Amino acid sequence: MNRVVLNDRAIRNLFSSPRSQVGKIIDAKAEMIRAAALTNIQTKTSARSGDLEGSLRKIPIQGDVYHVAVGSDATHRGFPYARALETGINPLTGAPMNFHENKSFMVPAVRSAGFRLRRA
Repeated sequence: MNRVVLNDRAIRNLFSSPRSQVGKIIDAKAEMIRAAALTNIQTKTSARSGDLEGSLRKIPIQGDVYHVAVGSDATHRGFPYARALETGINPLTGAPMNFHENKSFMVPAVRSAGFRLRRA
């Protein structure tokens, strides 16, 4: 009969440490997303001040499990235009932005890193 002993501390470390193999994969995926989003911003927007590119961040979040948020909080005169470009909706009024083309920069970046939309 074989006996399996799980090392709870090692398993917890595997999923919560940015230095673990899982943490390194998460960081690499986050960097892929950030780089692709930056490329998308540069190709999909014509009038640029540099604020959107400058506000694009990778933010590590360490807790029970390690994860990284990638995004932008760029605003201009109180208008959250990063969110408007991504969703196509005016965040202040809820009305469509009526772009001539899709300006989303994060969704294609996440997809290019190998992630797919999860169906409910």
